[in-house]
Amino acid sequence: MPKKDIRSALRSSLSVEEKSVQDRFEKAETLLGDNKGEDKRDISSGKTKTRPPEKIKVVRDSFTMPQTDYELITALKKRSLESGIQTTKSEILRAGLLALNQMTNVEFISKIETVEKIKTGRPKQTV
Repeated sequence: MPKKDIRSALRSSLSVEEKSVQDRFEKAETLLGDNKGEDKRDISSGKTKTRPPEKIKVVRDSFTMPQTDYELITALKKRSLESGIQTTKSEILRAGLLALNQMTNVEFISKIETVEKIKTGRPKQTV
């Protein structure tokens, strides 16, 4: 095969390949895009996927509460189990925060005033 034929064959092959690659990139851009939360297509299976929601940062903290309030959390956990829902202490406390947040100012203040005021911090160690 003469060199000119090989060169022209390679050029045409490269241009076809470049066009193919460009088409694939354009197709990927339309399917995947950069917009968060939009449906995405899994190219291998053709199924639609949604991006998982962004993870919320979790904050660890410590607090002090009377033994009776701690026992109340246990009672509420038991109550939810009897209703067929398994919960954690964290979920109980977060549900309480949501309930407080939904109250009117008058209801909120009256509930806050019923809460026993306790001394914060760790108790002193006795030797």
